[in-house]
Amino acid sequence: MTRYQQERNSGLDALRIISMMMIITLHILSHGGLSDQVEFGSKEYFVTNSFRAFSDMGVNCFILISSYFLCNMNFSIKRVLNIETQVLFYSIIGIALYSVYAGVDIKQIVQSITPVISGEYWFVTYYMLVLLFSPFLNFFIHKTTKQQLKRILVLLIFVYSIIPSVFVWSKSFFSQGNDFYWFLTLYFIGAYLRLHYIHSKPKVLFVIIPCLATVLAEYVMIKLCIMFGYGDQHRFLFFNNNPLFLFASICLFLVFLDIRIQNSICIRLINLLASCSFGVYLIHDNPCLRPVLWKTINPSQFHDKNLFIMIVCILGTVVGIYIACAIIDYIRQLVFRAIRINNLFEIIECRITRFVSHLTNN
Repeated sequence: MTRYQQERNSGLDALRIISMMMIITLHILSHGGLSDQVEFGSKEYFVTNSFRAFSDMGVNCFILISSYFLCNMNFSIKRVLNIETQVLFYSIIGIALYSVYAGVDIKQIVQSITPVISGEYWFVTYYMLVLLFSPFLNFFIHKTTKQQLKRILVLLIFVYSIIPSVFVWSKSFFSQGNDFYWFLTLYFIGAYLRLHYIHSKPKVLFVIIPCLATVLAEYVMIKLCIMFGYGDQHRFLFFNNNPLFLFASICLFLVFLDIRIQNSICIRLINLLASCSFGVYLIHDNPCLRPVLWKTINPSQFHDKNLFIMIVCILGTVVGIYIACAIIDYIRQLVFRAIRINNLFEIIECRITRFVSHLTNN
């Protein structure tokens, strides 16, 4: 049993599930084309953008959860191999299925067999970078005092959240919330919470207030854009590193961190679904399968329904995609377990460790 399994927090596992559902919601609005179909400034437009405001916390929460555990863990080659194998497995399956319906070129094949390096999944590429740098980050974090870490956090948040949100034209230079610098910032925040946060009762208002503030700011921007005829320029608000999204993400993380689930059946179900969350992402956002998925579901048609039905369709699609992908990933887990792939990873890790040890001792 790994150290993470020993210290599993079912509250954070529940947040892992919710975070992935947020990401699916974001993809319904963007990849599914729903946001492009609703009338600008309408009730439907406001609701879909409210969904987007809440869903933009998904990636932030996912990294906060990972960093919360990783900051106290030793670096593991086995963990890197496990992630790489999952990504490679779904990438190859994706292009194999896609080739049945359409032709593929050499570039697509090369990208599919090198998914992490080629950036097939932007999230995985930057997450792997964080994972590879984690032993150095952890060494630095554990050597700094609480006050020093606070100053570092203030600097990181100012540079990679506040500046690009206030001076929107600088986003491409500083951070757009989907790069290594932002993941690095979230890693330091998660580590700080692990090392210095004093647990208390969950404060749901700390989640609700920033979320409502985000929705209100988005609504005001829509009205201003309509008034001055600037179309949808308000979309500069919708980035993971928006300070309001960051604050809401941290508050949401703290609420679930302090939740204690007692029912054993619920714990097992949550842990099972959470273990499939990464697979859910790899399946539903596979670069080859993504166009087929959204063309089949066609979320853009939801805007033809009344407001309540549209909301039900969005939520139903999110749950349906998660469950379907989770079933597929659970089968993948059973197959990997049957062929004892973890044993192979342990052998590789042992040999690499010996090799590195031999090099450093000579």
